[in-house]
Amino acid sequence: MRDGLRLMKHAPFPPGLPPLAPGTRLSPVDVETTTLGNGLTVWCARRGTVPLVSVRLVIRGGRVFDPAERPGLASLLASALREGTLSRTGEDLSALAQSAGADLVTASGDDTLVAAATGLASRVDVLFDALADVVRSPAFRAEDVARVRSLALEELASNEAEPAFVASRVFRRAVYGRHPYAVFSPTARSIENATPEMLRDDASRRLQPTRSLLIVVGAVDPEGVASAAERFFGAWRGAAEPYSEPARASGGSELFSSIFLLDRPGSVQTNLHVGGLGLTRRDPDAFPLLLATTIFGEGLHVLARDVRAMAAAGRLREDRRRRPKRGHGSHVERDPL
Repeated sequence: MRDGLRLMKHAPFPPGLPPLAPGTRLSPVDVETTTLGNGLTVWCARRGTVPLVSVRLVIRGGRVFDPAERPGLASLLASALREGTLSRTGEDLSALAQSAGADLVTASGDDTLVAAATGLASRVDVLFDALADVVRSPAFRAEDVARVRSLALEELASNEAEPAFVASRVFRRAVYGRHPYAVFSPTARSIENATPEMLRDDASRRLQPTRSLLIVVGAVDPEGVASAAERFFGAWRGAAEPYSEPARASGGSELFSSIFLLDRPGSVQTNLHVGGLGLTRRDPDAFPLLLATTIFGEGLHVLARDVRAMAAAGRLREDRRRRPKRGHGSHVERDPL
């Protein structure tokens, strides 16, 4: 035993394995930065090894901006965005993306909303067209919103049967209290109360070019990308006053001496969450921590926000957000960003 931990010896490696290849130096990626007239920032990195391109629109408008009376609204908005625009149905959007060998993805995280697609580099204009249409002209038709509500209720019911989901929800509430980071899922009531008008108003405040970053990586020409971005996104304007920035997350040291027990009769799995303060992205130890978690991989999983120790296995994963967060660690999750 050492410091309360039992040191385990693994079995010797089998004979005859090939030697490790010599280490190679990582080549830095050149990123061309352009800012459009409407404030949208565009990052483009040329990577020409395969004829593909990844396009990701990252918007500063995640769950942290959800009104207190509408928890999980960002998740519903992300789902509703791909249901159709003023000129295209959801099926039309899917067909458009698939014509470039891509799938259109929208997702929400604590801090961001993301719309993304990866497809043929020769069809990057098609991907821009689809993503720009989604953020500039979402329709929120009544039948589409009804479908989003129905699917969200099914997903919530399924999640409620998972011990890890329930434990994560309780853990966040214990750590973050009244801060928006305490919420990572809509409630049945917030889902049922969502209306097309509500989503339309919410989208007008979240979908702002000045709070967005368009990231393009692949076998593309940066000048061509900048020109296409101006063509498809240049007329994008925020339709309403954006949400104000939320307060910084914080917590007291009393958390470290607190134990929260959630009894779930009949559950065959136990979830143990242990929390502590994590690092911000600007902390000088942030990237050394990322390297350490990469080296330990499945054996150790540390998260700058939370660590989940599960009975079956422990993994270390590191997750940093924009603000200081509590750390918990054994199974950790990355933001959709």
